[in-house]
Amino acid sequence: MYSASDSSAADVVQPLADGVRVLVVEAAPTTRELRFPLTLPSGAFLAPQDDGAVSVDAPVGNGAVGAVGEFQSPWAKDANGKALPTRYRIEGKTLVQTVTATAATAYPIVADPHYTWGIVTGTVYFDKAETATIADRADWVSVFANFAPWPWSSILPAYATYIRTVAQHVRTVGLCVSFKSTGVAGIYGGSQGDGYCR
Repeated sequence: MYSASDSSAADVVQPLADGVRVLVVEAAPTTRELRFPLTLPSGAFLAPQDDGAVSVDAPVGNGAVGAVGEFQSPWAKDANGKALPTRYRIEGKTLVQTVTATAATAYPIVADPHYTWGIVTGTVYFDKAETATIADRADWVSVFANFAPWPWSSILPAYATYIRTVAQHVRTVGLCVSFKSTGVAGIYGGSQGDGYCR
């Protein structure tokens, strides 16, 4: 989905159950900014979040917008494991991560633009906003399915009405709805689903 455009940085791809992690190792002291040109679905755009994360949002009709993925809050550490100040900014369809280093910073620096689409270990996890949207409109399940990998793109629409019914209940208790590949919708929160219920 993305790659670092800075030749002094090396990408190390780590597959995760809920997405991918690309550990960007900054090899040179002059490297302070990493640019990730993104290929987004048609109509999708990047939106900054209050916690420093950047969501990937897409229009779904009638002026509504839904999150279809997220670059979680950035982090960066030097070779000694010391956390370094880092942040994202958005330039069109490019995610830019800036890392602030000092003369005492030990190289290489490791940074982590971790992207998640809310799918973990055979289960799709929807966050609170997605759960509320699904509770109001079953057709939103199909919208999220458009951005999910196969087989979810086929499974989710078939269970849309059922998932909506569960989401209506889950919303009343302030948690989130999940959906297993076995066809069972459930409730989750806390650290489950990589903490996606927020």
